[in-house]
Amino acid sequence: MGYMSALDMNDQAGCTYQTMQWHLQNNHYPPTPSYMIPFALRAVKYGNKGMFDHRMRVPKETRFRGLKTCTVYQAIESLHLDAFITWQEEEY
Repeated sequence: MGYMSALDMNDQAGCTYQTMQWHLQNNHYPPTPSYMIPFALRAVKYGNKGMFDHRMRVPKETRFRGLKTCTVYQAIESLHLDAFITWQEEEY
């Protein structure tokens, strides 16, 4: 249900602050704090460029497994952002 809702929101409105806020607040329990929205938007931006190994600094209010940084891939997985990723590996 959550993935399909996020996929539909992304198809209709794109990845905006409002769609990300809706996703993080309604598709997670407990709801993800709103200070994570800019972080999630950056993860989607890098993910759509195929930069999954790029390290990102997490918001100062939190840690990722005790660390101050995580990869884009880890951010996408932990926040369930795959519905917002449009990048596809090129076929040769």
